[in-house]
Parts: sequence; structure tokens; C-alpha cells
Amino acid sequence: MIFVEINCLDFVMRKLITALMPPVIVNFGKSIYYFFLRERTYSIDGCEVLLPPQHRLDLIQKRVKTYDMFLPILSEHLDKEKYVIDVGANIGDSAIPFLKKGIKTICVEPSEYFFSYLKKNLASNGFEKNTVLIKKFVSNSTTKINLFIKDGTASTLMHQSDTEAVEDVSSFVTLDNLLEVNGANVSLVKVDTDGFDFDVILSGINGLRENEPILFFENMITQKNVKDYQQAYKALESIGYDKIAIFDNLGNIILDNSTWGNVISLNRYTLGRDAIPFYYTDIVCCTARNSALVQRSLEQFNTRYNSQNIVG
Repeated sequence: MIFVEINCLDFVMRKLITALMPPVIVNFGKSIYYFFLRERTYSIDGCEVLLPPQHRLDLIQKRVKTYDMFLPILSEHLDKEKYVIDVGANIGDSAIPFLKKGIKTICVEPSEYFFSYLKKNLASNGFEKNTVLIKKFVSNSTTKINLFIKDGTASTLMHQSDTEAVEDVSSFVTLDNLLEVNGANVSLVKVDTDGFDFDVILSGINGLRENEPILFFENMITQKNVKDYQQAYKALESIGYDKIAIFDNLGNIILDNSTWGNVISLNRYTLGRDAIPFYYTDIVCCTARNSALVQRSLEQFNTRYNSQNIVG
């Protein structure tokens, strides 16, 4: 309850400041803030990584103990002889807990900007041997797109005026392509593509059906993509992905024994509440093959964090 109140208060205060101050003052304030928030190092699972300017991982994790903490726990239960596919690998922060445990990881990141940090961070920690790096966009589409760089992420959903850089991406691969090569040896597919996770999922339904890896994805719903996500849910349900847990965007479990109907209901709630108390949800889902493993991970996560104050 305390966390929800603080999260809502922060959101409301930001909205008020943005509404009451002229845009030129708000933008000037952001410029000053990011001037001091320069490139810096941060420890992830005992590994030092380089964070680019504007990346907020360290700031968020200092306040919210659960943020991005489920995957490191899940990594403790995965078969170390199998691969993880990390779609939207960014700077390597989500791949490092797997690599630290000796799990080979295929990192897919389309942005040249973040790909450069990804290579540096994995090389500086000696993970090159266990990593496959792919600089491509995972999609069913082959139409060149623009990636907008802002706040530590690369997205097609932003506006150029709000970003520091714009990149063209014209190299594509489907999730089926990735699973066709490595599928039988893949234990987990993690997807984080800022509102296009549905496209990644739909590009890999055949491989997911055949190999049944655990799937963890960002469920970032907008009015434009909500029907696309529902199509992805139906496709996943049709191939047996019916063990579902839902997290809020700061890593807290909302429902650990859920249904796709619950996901759709929470989507309506999120869209109708203007991102209060959370902006989006994260989903972990699997078939019966990995149900027990995922359940153990969820129980361990609950044990580790339910007894702690989640806001630092």
C-alpha cells in the first residue's frame, strides 16, 4: 500500500509540474538533470556495467527493490546446459544474471547506440565466450523503421522531438528464425521491445509451439496496439501457454496464478487509469512442461521480497 501511494504521488507530481510550467522551462530542467547524469558504472549481480547518460536503471533500483529482480531469481532454476534468448537486450543488464551463472545467452539488440554498450559490458566482464550478439530487429515485418533513443531505451513509439538520437533499422529476423537454429536448447525467451513485444511473439509461434521455452515479456499496452496484444495472447493460449503470472512495471507480483482474461482486464484498467498506479505489466508464462519450475521461482521471489520494504 505504501509503495502504491508513493508511486501515484510521484506520478501526479510529475504531471502537475509538466502542466504548470512552460515547456521551455521543463526542457531546460531536463537538460540540466541529464547533464549531471553522465555515463557511469553500476554493479549488476557483482558485475560492473557501463550505463549511458539518461539510463535510469540505477536510480530506479535504489528506490524499488523488486525492479527487474524476477529474472535473476528465475536464472537460478534454469538448465545451465541450455540457452536464453534476450530480445531487446539493451546494455546487457538482463543478460548478465544468466551469463554469471554460466548460461549461454543470445542477445538481440537493434540499436547501434545500445549495442555498443552491450558489447562493452559483456566483454569487460569476460562473457564473450557464452554470448551470441545479434544486431537486428525481431519482427514479422521487413519494413525499415526508426528507433528513437530516450531514457535508456530505444523505441518506435516516441517522438523525434523528445529524443537525443534517431536510428534507422533495416535488418530483421523472426523469433522463429532464432528458435529454428537453437530451439531445442532454449529454456527462456525474454522480450522487451517497448510496445512491440506482441510482434516478436507472433513472429515465433511455430518455434514456441515446438520447443515450449518459458516466455517473459513486457506488456506495454496502448490504444493502438491493444488488439495486437490480444491476438498474441490467443496465439499463446492456443499452444498451451496457460501458466501465467503478472507483474507491475516496478517488479511487484500482481497475480501469480492468472489467466489471459485477467491480463486483458488489467489492460483495460491500465489504459483507463492514465498509468496510475502502474504504466504497464510484465508477463511470465509457460506450458505445463515448465510450470513447476516457474512456480518455484515465483515462490522464491515472494519469499525474498514480501518481507522487505520494497521502496528504499
